[in-house]
Amino acid sequence: MIRYYAFDCGVSKQHRRRHRESSMSKHICLPFVSEAQDKAVVDDVMRERDFLTHSYAWHPALLPTAWEQGCTVHDTYQSKKTRHRIRRVKLKDTTAVFSIRPSFLMPYGTALTDEVEKALSLLQFGVPLSALVDVFGRDEMCWYRRLLQLGRPHLVGTTVKAKEKLPIHLVADAKHSWMPRPKVFIPTTLAHGVFLGATVVTTADTEALTTGYQEFQRAARQLDPQYQPATVCTDGCSATRKAWRAMFPAITLGWCLLHLTLTLRDRCRGA
Repeated sequence: MIRYYAFDCGVSKQHRRRHRESSMSKHICLPFVSEAQDKAVVDDVMRERDFLTHSYAWHPALLPTAWEQGCTVHDTYQSKKTRHRIRRVKLKDTTAVFSIRPSFLMPYGTALTDEVEKALSLLQFGVPLSALVDVFGRDEMCWYRRLLQLGRPHLVGTTVKAKEKLPIHLVADAKHSWMPRPKVFIPTTLAHGVFLGATVVTTADTEALTTGYQEFQRAARQLDPQYQPATVCTDGCSATRKAWRAMFPAITLGWCLLHLTLTLRDRCRGA
């Protein structure tokens, strides 16, 4: 079982949200075969243009919707952590500037993915940070920050780029897990097998679950202010159903077949 951990750095949710929107949204992560390919592309403007054109043809979901109107090469800067040069481009339509980050670099260029992959994979099993330091070096705060970086991007903004592709049929469930001691709940929204929203709340009442599921609602309406899903399939929890009805009053509530079957079984055992 994968355990989810939430950490409080003493920073308000509003501050973290503004930080995500102002920084992570200005980065585009594209697949590179190797560091040599990345260096060759950054050093040659024409090769950079060809690479970006090819990337848009094969991976349009990774790029902003305004990319079709074209872009210009803006400048380059060097990562302080890894010393890699990063190219920035400016969109002609919106004049927004985006940094092109190679896929082998962690967000903000803090480390190479190969260097931190094994250590981060152990965190899902509750391995203490001090143990990671003994095996992989660095310090506890370093691995703590690496873990936090995984939860910064909006799931909707990461997986859906065009508002017409926002799903109208959703699945929602509040999974329960544990932090070091107390039990917590994770209101999770999915569609087509893709995670679209997940956050942590401490109780499973209507108010808390509404706050948790609103993480998905806010992210979706940043992409489409008029977004309105048609249906959501939930478990039999009345708090979950009330939360979705509060967020989207016109939505049709479905019931998970498994929970429906379990409810019928329990009732058939009674008088």
